[in-house]
Amino acid sequence: MMKSVFTKPIRWRGGTLLCLGLWAALSFAVCSRYGAKPIVISGESMTPTLQPGEIRLAHRWLALLQGYHRGDIALIRDRDDNQFSIKRIVALPHDQLQFKNGSVYLNGRVLMEPYLPKDVTTLNPRRAAENVIELGSDEFFVLGDNREISLDSRYLGPVPGNRLLGKLRSR
Repeated sequence: MMKSVFTKPIRWRGGTLLCLGLWAALSFAVCSRYGAKPIVISGESMTPTLQPGEIRLAHRWLALLQGYHRGDIALIRDRDDNQFSIKRIVALPHDQLQFKNGSVYLNGRVLMEPYLPKDVTTLNPRRAAENVIELGSDEFFVLGDNREISLDSRYLGPVPGNRLLGKLRSR
């Protein structure tokens, strides 16, 4: 009985396809964990900065390399429903916040927020205006740019660092 001459190349092609498939799966896992994740903006908590339906990239590697800073727009995993939200980081670990006269005070000074329209006021509905909020060693305070409708740290409290999943680059 004669052996087919195609037996060995077919196995080789199968092995090649298997290796390519494993490589693709590994690459996808690494890129989705540490790369960029496409995000479709839904909701209006970040208007006028981000518009509903707009597509942006959440850069996970950028956050890992640079860390998070005041003013960064971050992708956040919500603690209650495991969904995602996008908010602006206004305070970092160990910062102190206070809400007075429609402004955010950070470490005793008015927080300058050039990304907001001039007529925006920030109220704190949960606490009296005189109360100072002190952040812990791994807590961030986030606010939506559309302060009137945003469900953010004023209502939900500070965000632990492990819930920050990436940064959206500003255009």
